[in-house]
Amino acid sequence: MRKAFIGISVLYFTILAIIIAYFVFQNNAKTLFSIVFSDEIRFAIMLTLITSISSSTLSLILSIPIAYSLANYSFRGKKIIELLTDLPLALPPILLSFALLIFLARNPVAKFLENMGLVILFTPYAIIIALLLYITPEVIKILYSTFSTIDKRYRMVLKTLGYSDFQSFLKVDLPLSSKGIASAFIVALARSIGAFGAILLVSGAIKGKTETLSIAIFLNWQGGNIDEAVAAATVLI
Repeated sequence: MRKAFIGISVLYFTILAIIIAYFVFQNNAKTLFSIVFSDEIRFAIMLTLITSISSSTLSLILSIPIAYSLANYSFRGKKIIELLTDLPLALPPILLSFALLIFLARNPVAKFLENMGLVILFTPYAIIIALLLYITPEVIKILYSTFSTIDKRYRMVLKTLGYSDFQSFLKVDLPLSSKGIASAFIVALARSIGAFGAILLVSGAIKGKTETLSIAIFLNWQGGNIDEAVAAATVLI
């Protein structure tokens, strides 16, 4: 059984490596590099990095207090919050994008902001909001597991010394959860960089305006520019 399981593992990863290598080397190096450094792909790279880093940072700021509360406190409505945290993970990303599109298109607050000159829909702001909603449930899950493993006796000792809950959080929970927080940020960043369905509708997929790398693949493939699509995909890899 041991040899069979190892053999299946080796076979799977060998096939995966062959597919990726074949895909990457479809274009010769000169053509690939010229496309990668074109204005379109450079714009897509910059927009992808800006929106991904922004949404991942905001997600971390939002998720830390939520995950900490779920891991350490009992309160009314906790089960509902846990259910709402799990719900987006079960929904198709395109559904999230569509729901946000309808909300931003018909919400009076969004229309008021638009009249004031702050347009959100079909801009990078919409991408950041969509990514934030898309990645936050997973970040909460990771941080919840991290905070749940911290021994509560540390906080009890600090309380006897006169420390407040917030001071205990800064002195104990935050340092002990640093690896989990870093892991959550890396996962959020990876998910954001490769996101497509979650941002497709709210971004409008506008070339040169809301064109992330994943959208660049879609637009170039749709337009028959296979070399450009391969170049954008290679950068993502």
